[in-house]
Parts: sequence; C-alpha cells; structure tokens
Amino acid sequence: MVEVQEGNHESLAGLFDRYSRMVFQISCQVLRDDGEAEELVQEVFLNVYRKCGSFDSDRGSVRGWLRRIAYREAFDRKNYLNSRRFYDSHAVGEVVEAIKSVIDIRSESRPAIEM
Repeated sequence: MVEVQEGNHESLAGLFDRYSRMVFQISCQVLRDDGEAEELVQEVFLNVYRKCGSFDSDRGSVRGWLRRIAYREAFDRKNYLNSRRFYDSHAVGEVVEAIKSVIDIRSESRPAIEM
C-alpha cells in the first residue's frame, strides 16, 4: 500500500489482482446484480487510488480498509439504484420474460393452418 501511496501503478494493479474478487463478492451480495457489481469494483479501486493517502496501517489492514470502502460504496450504490427504481424494473423485466415464454409455448402448441 505504501507503494500505491507513492504513485506506483503496478502496485495498484497488484492490489486489484489480490482483492478484486473480494470486492466483487461484497458488491454482488449487496447489489444482487453482476453488472452493477462489476462496475462497482472499478469504482472502488478508482477511489482506492484517489484516497490511498488516507490509509493508515496503524488503524488496520489493507484488506479491512478495502472491505469498508467496498461495503460503503455498495450500499451507496444500492440506495442510488433504489431511488431510480432499478430493482423494480428488473422485477418487471422478469415478469415480461415469463409471460413471453408462456405465450411462445402456447403458440407452438397450436396446429399450423394450411392453405
């Protein structure tokens, strides 16, 4: 983390390689959407780069610091998505797909009319 604080981009890439899966899992757990979780991983590591100076090893580990950032960002994102009714539209989309599949099944079971 000291190297990231010194501006070493390769060290940031190393942090990403080591912790991106953890951040993704947290994001999926909170957001319940893989696409949103993938975007959040990128946002978290961008914020890590911007705020790396605020990391203090006397207060905890890099892993714990990243977990706190990931959870905070994920809940902020979930609140934003809720305010935009994102989850409502997902539910509507699932209902529409279910209806389409029932209609397709019914149309397939009708005999073809020959002329």
